[in-house]
Amino acid sequence: MQNEIVVKSFIYQEGTFYILIVPSIQKEPIAKAKSQLEVRRKAINILRNNYK
Repeated sequence: MQNEIVVKSFIYQEGTFYILIVPSIQKEPIAKAKSQLEVRRKAINILRNNYK
């Protein structure tokens, strides 16, 4: 955990999907999934890959 970045994120439901947004990084949704847990996992993996 050498290079930790703390960000605020928001999850909202759109139809049958959950959408995760991190306003300080980008305005568009970062991840979309059928469950809140899955959308969090996807977003964490995407952010890790973008900030290696």
